[in-house]
This record gives sequence, C-alpha cells and structure tokens, in this order.
Amino acid sequence: MAQEAIRGPERAYYQRLAGAYSQVASNGALTLTATEVAFRSRIGSDVTIALRDVTGVRAQKIKRFHLGGADTQLVVATTRGEVGFLLKDPQGWVDVIQAQLG
Repeated sequence: MAQEAIRGPERAYYQRLAGAYSQVASNGALTLTATEVAFRSRIGSDVTIALRDVTGVRAQKIKRFHLGGADTQLVVATTRGEVGFLLKDPQGWVDVIQAQLG
C-alpha cells in the first residue's frame, strides 16, 4: 500500500551533490511521506531517501550562470551523501521535512 503524501508530488530537478547517489541529474517529481523523501525521475533514475537516514536539510543559495541569476535549492544530507533539488519553494520543503524529523 502506498503511503500518503505529506507534501507533493511537486515538479523538481534532481542532482547529486556528493556521495553514493545516482549521478544522473533529471527532471521528475518530489514527494514527502511519513517515512521518506522520494524523487520519481522521468527517465527512471528514481531516488528514495529514508527519513531515518537524513542528517540535515537546508535551503542553499546557488549560482546558475547559464540563467544569469541566483537560485535556491533544497539540500538533503544523509549518511550516504547529499542531494539537491531545484523546486519552487525550497524553504517550505526544509520546514516540512524538519517537522517530520522532529
């Protein structure tokens, strides 16, 4: 049985920042449930992060030179590394994930 979404699914762009996650950056949808952060890629490179493995979460400013401006991304740090998600409301995601972490 699928878990109920606490937030999402929401359009997002995934990228590995460090560690043992897929190096294939892709578009897809990000969803938060009571036990995991799940990214479903349009090209099949899904990433699922158990909340018990999350060691930190933050909104991080980034410079995207190809767009000529700055953006903020959601960064999820885990025991395996860090992943980033570009989406509409990174700070909102930080707040809701931190609430789930307690």
